Amino acid sequence: MKYLYCISLCFILSTYCAPSKYMKKVNHRFQRDLTIKVSGNVPSNYHELKKIETHNKFFDIEYQYIYADSSMLYISNAKTFTFPNYSNIKNMNSDESILRLEDDDLIVETNILLMEHGKVPLPRASYNMTFGGIDEDGLFWKDIKYGDIYIGYLNVPADKKELFDNSLDSFVIK
Repeated sequence: MKYLYCISLCFILSTYCAPSKYMKKVNHRFQRDLTIKVSGNVPSNYHELKKIETHNKFFDIEYQYIYADSSMLYISNAKTFTFPNYSNIKNMNSDESILRLEDDDLIVETNILLMEHGKVPLPRASYNMTFGGIDEDGLFWKDIKYGDIYIGYLNVPADKKELFDNSLDSFVIK
């Protein structure tokens, strides 16, 4: 009986601890004032990985994992160019979505000037924000803001939504 129990336990542990054939572990490093390490799992069947950078090799970078069905998963700290879900968030037209699209660094600078002159500061976006929905083509999208890091997906069909949600849930930012 103990032998059967040990075999069952080993099988369960190896099943849950083994890396998924549907996911691939990725690690990215962003640097602005501090170094930020982002790690998680992306669906493994991407056919292209794009790295978009503007100013230098450490900040204003976006990694785009592109799939054959036009789904895309992105990881970004970019502030100087439009990110993939910009139009989806803009179409929400809520107070929170408007704050998400504003340049937080500019708001901070403006608020310093406003407060120096006794004026009320402008509202700022929350540190963590999540937006999601279905686009005009019936495909799913999601955008998550963790401070200066943005992770999301778009153009995801219903049958792959859970896979992409699990991917976003796997990310750790240090």
